Formats: sequence, structure tokens, C-alpha cells
Amino acid sequence: MGYGIMPRALTDEQIKEIRALYADGVRTVEIAERYGVSRPTVLNAVPTEERRPRGPWKPLAEAEEVVAKYRSGQTMTALAAAYGVDRTKISRILMDAGVQRRPAKPPALDLPAKEIAAAYRSGKTLRAIAAVYGVTPDPIRRVLAEQGVQTRSTGYTPSLSRTQKEEALRLREQGVSTAEIAERFGVSRGIAQAAVRGVRGPSSGEKTRQTDAEIVAAYKQGAGIQELARQNGMAHHTVSEVLKAAGVVLRGRGAPRKDLPEDEILERANSGEKLTDLAKAYGITDPTLRRVLREGGFRFQRSR
Repeated sequence: MGYGIMPRALTDEQIKEIRALYADGVRTVEIAERYGVSRPTVLNAVPTEERRPRGPWKPLAEAEEVVAKYRSGQTMTALAAAYGVDRTKISRILMDAGVQRRPAKPPALDLPAKEIAAAYRSGKTLRAIAAVYGVTPDPIRRVLAEQGVQTRSTGYTPSLSRTQKEEALRLREQGVSTAEIAERFGVSRGIAQAAVRGVRGPSSGEKTRQTDAEIVAAYKQGAGIQELARQNGMAHHTVSEVLKAAGVVLRGRGAPRKDLPEDEILERANSGEKLTDLAKAYGITDPTLRRVLREGGFRFQRSR
């Protein structure tokens, strides 16, 4: 006998039962459901010479009824469930009857139609509007069609009004990037660049730089090096050098350094108070406490 690959999920007794059911004409899909396996598993349990030949496709007895119901508006999925067959068989019935299948109906979306139409008429693109509502451009097109709004051709490029261009120029002079300007007016970055062409934002050399003392003071109050570098048009390394030259111990990356009474902590540690009690008293971690003490010149006792 020529068996397929024997499925391990079935016992010898189950294989005998499956062969008997199959020989009695029970459909493979029904056998598969009964034993909780797939159709290929059922077929693999049956010897090749015992398998039924795949005869010509047999039409459903209720084919005319299926066609009539489909034409009345019922879906293929609903018809397949009603007659206990798969969608492929329903599709074959409709094809044999010369019925043109309906395109799949897109899901209904609750979108503010008037608001979308107004945004599109103001010059915003389909893609920009779609991004606002978290959908693709296709639902936006359907909404516009329902509102009687004719969509622009693909080659259309919305332009900014004179007032918008003046506002864009003012923003650019203040240092706002073209990407932010484009997002504000709902246009592409290329349109924003064309509107402010020839106008550059303030360069790093034109920014008002804080004095070294002001930078040090801001850093001690919690400002980060990256933030100070951006504000002053300086490189990250340059700000670090300014702080190091002033004798400032740089913080690690993370939250701003907590303002602690370092002299008081050092005095209590020198008096012999336990480090664990000090950390708990000031609400800090042990590494933070040790850093404060180390910066104050505290000598830790080495364990023997």
C-alpha cells in the first residue's frame, strides 16, 4: 500500500476510523473537523489506492436560488455560510451563470465630510488630510465625491496665498524650519521652500550667546548640555569644555541633577552617620550619595 506521510497527531485506531469513514463517502472536511486535524492530514491517513478520484465539479442543486439571492444583494460569504459550502463554490456558481461579481464594499468610516471638503478647497492635499484622520487617501476621495467636490489632478500643486506667504517669510526669519512651515499650512516641503526662497533663518553665529558664567549657572540649575548648545549655537563639545574649565563635574545622561545640601551631607557623613541612613534621609540613591561625598573629598573606608 502506498501511504502518504503518516500524521503523528493520529493514533493507529483513529487512522482505521478515518479510512472507514472515507470509504463510506464522508467528506474529508467533515472528517477533519471531527478529529480536529487538517484536510491534508486526513488524506495522508488514507492509502493512495483508496482515495476517491476527483471527478468533475458538481453544481449545487440550489444554484438558481444562489444566483437570485446574490443579485438581490446578499454577499458571497453569507451565501456560502447559508448553504454550507465555501466561497469558491459560490463564485463558480455565479461565474457559470454569467453573473458579474460586485466589487468589495469598502468599510464605512465616520469622517467629518464638511470639514474635509473645506480643508481640500483651501488647498490641502489628499495625503495631508488623510494623515490628519489616520486613513489612506481613498476614503478622503470618497468623502469628497459624496460632497460633490471635484478632486484636482495629480499634477496640481497648491500654492500659498499672499497672506500665507508673508506669514511663512516671517516664520522663517524667526528660525522656523521649512518642514514646520509646510506642516503648518498643509502643503509640501517643496512649496514651503519656494515661498521662503532667499530667506535664511538665523545662523549659529547670529544667535545671542550666553556668557560662560551664564552657561555654568544654567547647567547647575538643571539645563542639559545639548539644550545649551542649541540655545547658543555652539557645539556639544564646546559647551562641555566651558563647563570643565569652570571646574564643573559633568552629569551623566538622564534626569537633571537634584539640588542637594552637599556641605550638610558631607558633615553628617564625616560625623560617622551611616550612608544608608543619609541616602534615605535625602531621598537619593546610594550612587548619588557616594558621588556627592566623593566630590566633597570624603574618604571611604575600604572593607577588609
